[in-house]
Amino acid sequence: MSYLGLGVQPPQTSLGRMLFEAQSYLFNAPWYAIFPGVTIIIIVLGFSMISEGLRERENRG
Repeated sequence: MSYLGLGVQPPQTSLGRMLFEAQSYLFNAPWYAIFPGVTIIIIVLGFSMISEGLRERENRG
């Protein structure tokens, strides 16, 4: 939600705020956007894999 401006305010850090602020540096320093973006992808995939594992475990037992 921080990416849309609805989350935490600027003194606090968040991945969405980091992505939002990295847009202005995208052509000069793309790693400002790559690292928070990859971190968000890893977090989402991790939760997805955990939930899938829990669902499979529930269906077995």
